[in-house]
Amino acid sequence: MFHDDIEFLVSQTFKEVEERSLRGAFVFEEEEQPSSPSPKLPDEAPGVLYYLQKNASTFVLRMLAAPNLREEWRKVISSPEDYPSLRLLSSDDERSVEEKLSFFECDNLQLAKALKDQLANKRFPLHEERIINVSDPGDNWWVKREESGLSVYFKLCRTESMDSLVKVGPLGDCEGALSFFNKLYGYFSLLFPVKDFSSAHGQFFVSCEEKHHPLFDELGKVFTEGEIGNALWEKLRELESKAKEANVLASIRRANYFLMEISTARSFWIEIQERLN
Repeated sequence: MFHDDIEFLVSQTFKEVEERSLRGAFVFEEEEQPSSPSPKLPDEAPGVLYYLQKNASTFVLRMLAAPNLREEWRKVISSPEDYPSLRLLSSDDERSVEEKLSFFECDNLQLAKALKDQLANKRFPLHEERIINVSDPGDNWWVKREESGLSVYFKLCRTESMDSLVKVGPLGDCEGALSFFNKLYGYFSLLFPVKDFSSAHGQFFVSCEEKHHPLFDELGKVFTEGEIGNALWEKLRELESKAKEANVLASIRRANYFLMEISTARSFWIEIQERLN
């Protein structure tokens, strides 16, 4: 990232030194006071610009999906008043607009829009696990990875078993995701030998007949680390290329995109957790 910018700065530096040398005069300039480093510019890629607005016990994400992050970044920085939904001129935060504004790259604009639709302008508690209950179970997904099994819990109530789970964030609409998981037995069977499969009562579970199956392990990383590994990515591409019937191809593409949405949301949420901490 930023290779072009760095290469340009290096070339300009050498050009300036060469011109001074040819003139035969190096001027001793006044010592400059150290300044704060300029914020890094995003690449010319799709993604979201966001402002993490944090309060004492909650936080809100103000988000903008953009087809070209660098171009949109410059527009927002120069005229933040034209983007009221980002709340960058809020008087509660004394930081500069450049310090408030962050960015996150996505593989395509559709994923950026999905991320914004799922997370923007919602108020999230900083410590959801302390307050969730039966009437208000929260938006986070919780995951438990075992040697040959993967469990995903939605709308989890406060129980002692939470100590063995990983809170992975609000990775999508809970009801919609649970309904879609219920249709994926055949899809997962194309990736690895499925042993058990269930999707009901706020929980999804799938297990593999083989211990440490590489694609099953990479499926777990989609939820916990927000990564689609090379082997899994190649397998997903292979499934699409081998699908002959239009309806089969459409189903596989939808399932592949579903995993991409989860991976993108998890990766973004990891970044948000780091900023909160």
